[in-house]
Amino acid sequence: NQGKRPADIKSNEEEQVGGDNEADVTQDEQTKKKRRKVTENEGPRNRSSHVKLFKLNKDIVEDQKTLIRGIDFGGLLNITATGMPDALSQWIMKDYDPEKSQIVIPDRGKIPVDAASVRRTWGLPNSDRRVCFEMNPNVIREFNSIFKIK
Repeated sequence: NQGKRPADIKSNEEEQVGGDNEADVTQDEQTKKKRRKVTENEGPRNRSSHVKLFKLNKDIVEDQKTLIRGIDFGGLLNITATGMPDALSQWIMKDYDPEKSQIVIPDRGKIPVDAASVRRTWGLPNSDRRVCFEMNPNVIREFNSIFKIK
């Protein structure tokens, strides 16, 4: 039972596997080599990479910072960490209650994770402006080109 895919994502589920095409076999072997074994104690993999944001903040010039602050996203400029330990992110997710939007720390209390707390912590806008969630590869390539992100 799989989730619904957006219409622009092509699927290879219908294709035949193991044909006589040598290129297919080579590609299949390469894919197997790249896969990493997951150990029993390892948590889920975090697929949201923060690395580009850290690289971008490091190389941004003052004019760009002024523009970012001008649209109330100046809090993102304060991010200086270069990573988050896996154990910490797993602990946060283990104790996160999505129904209440809180991190519940047993015998200690609760930390709200809502629009108001994000606004207080990061200084990000909290308005009714619409957020676009669709992926556009051309926009991403252009953004990466403008800011020289590899």
